[in-house]
Amino acid sequence: MTAFDIFGSLLVLVIIGCFWVLICNYRTYRQRMRLIEWAYGNSGNWRERSRAYDEVSYDQHLWALVTFCDPKKLYNFKETD
Repeated sequence: MTAFDIFGSLLVLVIIGCFWVLICNYRTYRQRMRLIEWAYGNSGNWRERSRAYDEVSYDQHLWALVTFCDPKKLYNFKETD
């Protein structure tokens, strides 16, 4: 393998990684917006749900998606609905 082959391979990997992060960023935005609607909805336990939502940052949620983890495990929501 030549240095050009190695550099080209690394460049392709970086480009694919950038696209993956952009896709995860879009998914994080959509998922967090749905959680905001759910956490701050008109139910009786909105304080507990909003606190659980606020404990996880956008970056934590994004990192979970980028590393192929389930971001729902980050949130400590009590399913009472």
